[in-house]
Amino acid sequence: MDRVYFCGRILTGACGEVKRNQYVSVENGKIVSVSSQRPPECTDIVDWSGYTVMPGLINCHTHVGIVPAADSNLVLTYPLAQRVILIQKHLVQLLASGVTTIRDLGCYDDMDIQIRDCIRNEFIIGPDMFVSGPMLTMTGGHSYTVGVEVDGKDTCRKAARQRLKSGADLVKVMATGGVLTKGVEPGNAQLSCEEMTVICEEAHKAGKKVAAHAQGTTGIQNALNAGVDSIEHGFFMNQKIIDQMVRKGVYYVPTFCAPYFMACKGKELGLAQEFIDKVYNSLEAHASGFTCALNSGVKIACGTDAGTPFNGHDMTAKEIVLLCEHGMSNVQAIQAATQNAAECIGVADRGKIESGLLADMIAVEGNPLEDIHCLETSVRYVVKRGRLFDTDVLKRSLLG
Repeated sequence: MDRVYFCGRILTGACGEVKRNQYVSVENGKIVSVSSQRPPECTDIVDWSGYTVMPGLINCHTHVGIVPAADSNLVLTYPLAQRVILIQKHLVQLLASGVTTIRDLGCYDDMDIQIRDCIRNEFIIGPDMFVSGPMLTMTGGHSYTVGVEVDGKDTCRKAARQRLKSGADLVKVMATGGVLTKGVEPGNAQLSCEEMTVICEEAHKAGKKVAAHAQGTTGIQNALNAGVDSIEHGFFMNQKIIDQMVRKGVYYVPTFCAPYFMACKGKELGLAQEFIDKVYNSLEAHASGFTCALNSGVKIACGTDAGTPFNGHDMTAKEIVLLCEHGMSNVQAIQAATQNAAECIGVADRGKIESGLLADMIAVEGNPLEDIHCLETSVRYVVKRGRLFDTDVLKRSLLG
């Protein structure tokens, strides 16, 4: 037995279940048991009787290679070594905020694939990463500066195969325009249904998922018809789209943090007026679409779009709070960032605290079922694959 944690309160991540005064036994990075009985052979017990213990948070939409500044292309001017150091900083920020797994949906030069492998080989610390590498976008489409430009079915099919060949865990497609590309509107469809269909065919043949940046109604519909597995952002959804998502079991990752920080800080911190206008034009539709999706039973997972302007890599808990402010209960929002997020990514070995799963846990001062804001300020310890981290120590390391 590596270590046993005595937990005063556990949110197991399964249907809002709460257990009290439990011993969580960990060995070789996995949970061996969760029991009210103290393991007789154990001498190394960590006293978490005063904390709420819950599964490690999962963020389904990050960009660890991007600096959350007004100019999202700024990082492209940095030397390679500086980019790597910044990515490491972002990973520590994520871990210190209680995030043990991320899905990274767009990075230049396959750096996310290389960093993912460094984490797996324990060369550096950070959350587990599931990565797409550069996103696939039409010529001149959204995020073309950091993505791979594709046009026509044959080119799209080959690009999807190249993504998989490079070692990507999933494929990211741009079904519509977006806020942060000049001259491109979020509501406009971009890659066609036919183009995305062949991408989905290739990914699904390999057992991989496809995530679609999809903000406008027509583009979201195209992506759903093509067979994508998750809709990212979904600003302009209607009931027809929502019903189709329910029927197909497609996940929705609303990424409220991205427009929230641009709307709150954009004017003050120098965001281009064009981008500010796009954000404000989408806020009402985004909120109402989410409400309809929630009430209709769409599967919803937590993701921040970290790396977009002023949207730091330590804001996963803020996204959970925003999910609550838009109508989720505290339990629903926590599930969106744990069990649901694991299902969205397609990994069954995390997202809950139970025997046989990875030992990914956080200890929180306070009770997030009563006060969801404590996740923003009071994550005290993080266990990732059985390794214990003190968040104060992690945060101090960021000051150097």
